[in-house]
Amino acid sequence: VQPDIYEAPYLELLRVVNAISDEHTNAILVGHMPGVTLLVNALADENLTSSPTCSIAIIEFPFARTWQEVSGGTGRMAPSLGMG
Repeated sequence: VQPDIYEAPYLELLRVVNAISDEHTNAILVGHMPGVTLLVNALADENLTSSPTCSIAIIEFPFARTWQEVSGGTGRMAPSLGMG
């Protein structure tokens, strides 16, 4: 738990994702606009302008073998559960 990420900007959130231990195959990041929306846009190559309160984005990274490999355009939104 890192409470300082709640209102963190996109690049700080990406650093948090990249620092996740590879022993974890899933992660949950809880944050606030606009950082989280910008992160989703960058990672999943989306173009969301906003997201409703309590939105959930599930992003899969099919080609990333480590959390450090997660970067812009490396993810894809799960088809049934998306933001917006």
